[in-house]
Amino acid sequence: MKTENFVNLIRVLTGRPLEIQTQDVEIKTETEYCIIRKIEGSDRETRFYWKTPKNQDNFMRSFITCFTSKYTEPNPANYGPCSIYTTRKTWAEMSDRDKAFAYMHHRSNMFSKKHLLEQVEANFSTPEMGQALIKYGFYVTEYGTGIFALYGGQYVENAVIKMMQFLKGEGIPFRNEFSDARWVLRFVLNISRPIHENLLMKFNATVN
Repeated sequence: MKTENFVNLIRVLTGRPLEIQTQDVEIKTETEYCIIRKIEGSDRETRFYWKTPKNQDNFMRSFITCFTSKYTEPNPANYGPCSIYTTRKTWAEMSDRDKAFAYMHHRSNMFSKKHLLEQVEANFSTPEMGQALIKYGFYVTEYGTGIFALYGGQYVENAVIKMMQFLKGEGIPFRNEFSDARWVLRFVLNISRPIHENLLMKFNATVN
């Protein structure tokens, strides 16, 4: 999958301005990438490392597991006189410098894995994610084209319908199937990869 598209997807999915430190045009399988977030109001950054799986159909599932397990960010609810950690100031009252420094606090001050996963699931059901899926969610594979279906819902359905309409308009026969974990919906085309790539480029031109 194109790195630029994947970055655009994970930014909407996580609600954070994440970056992938790489010159790779395509995300490679079985490769470790450094994921960074520059902290607003400072020269600091927070980072974690993601090892991609063997199959690109599992990229998003793998990334979400890594993000919710390794990403650290202070939970505003843990700051303030009424919080469990009791500080003099609430998060809203803290300066940008203090907020940036809070990224260095103990892990117990951060969003939990449960909190982060709930945020990801909620973000997947937004109009912004619906637009991102159509623009960036499809990727070329050896079998044809895939799209990260993740939690399903109307926005996945809308993107799938647009691709179906496009392929029918191009006179391209296809069939659909889910990946083993049902995180990806596949458009199996049974034609050469260069043709897959040209079709996806043409599709992207129609929706952008």
